[in-house]
Amino acid sequence: MPTQYESPPGYYSGSGATVALACAPGSYNNEYAQTSCPLCAAGKYSANASATSCANCPLGFYCDEGTDVPIRCPAGRYGDALKLTNATECTKCDRSWHSR
Repeated sequence: MPTQYESPPGYYSGSGATVALACAPGSYNNEYAQTSCPLCAAGKYSANASATSCANCPLGFYCDEGTDVPIRCPAGRYGDALKLTNATECTKCDRSWHSR
């Protein structure tokens, strides 16, 4: 009788699998014996395969759901908080500050 391979955290395996597959960048798995890897939530990212957690998106960047590489805030905007989820959360630069 075949048995499913019990995948470790950072990996997943389907029914009847003989090997575990690494979670793709932008996803993670922190449990044993999972059949898939959830995407990192917006505001978080995972740059490496086989991640067991997602990191907070850093200052100056935003992270959509499933981000593997944080995205820099667009020109004329900055990110002064962690876990920004889209470009509109990046704060507009104040023109008066640039004229000093």
